[in-house]
Parts: sequence; C-alpha cells; structure tokens
Amino acid sequence: MSTDGAERRELRVHARKKACLAGIVMLGGYAIPCTIVNLSKFGARVTLHKSITLPRRRTRLTCARFGRIAAEVVWQNGMDVGLKFAPTPATGNRQN
Repeated sequence: MSTDGAERRELRVHARKKACLAGIVMLGGYAIPCTIVNLSKFGARVTLHKSITLPRRRTRLTCARFGRIAAEVVWQNGMDVGLKFAPTPATGNRQN
C-alpha cells in the first residue's frame, strides 16, 4: 500500500459524490469559507480556504444549494476536513 494515501481502502458504507460547491463552516462566531469536495447522505469532505485547526465538535456547514446543516468535525488533515452530518429523523441516522 502506498504511503501517500493514493491507494486508501474505502471504509465508508455510503457512497460519496464529487462536488465543487462554495460553503462556510461555522466555528463559534467565525465563518470559515470552504469548498465542499464531496458529499454523501451522512457527511462531507471540505477544503478550508484558511489554514486553521478545527476542534472536534459540533459545527454547521452552510451552502447556498442545501442551506444550513448541523455537522460534527470528525477528522482533519491540513486544510481538508471530514464532517459527519448530525442525525435527523428524515435520514433515519440515529445515535444511541
């Protein structure tokens, strides 16, 4: 396996679709512009436009196409960030 991440094993259950959408990640009262790189029903990968470390906590992702989505920061690698969308009754994604 390559160490550059080019040959990563896919562990996700839900397929992601490529995207190129302008978005904003909210951190407290700060709005951090980002590009939404890919999306699934349960999460997204975004690339921040600023070099900032986000804490692993609840946040919001805002996009003109989808509106405001509650999410949680689950990983960060440089300016790339993985977000898990908060469960809603509509998605059936419930946490115990």
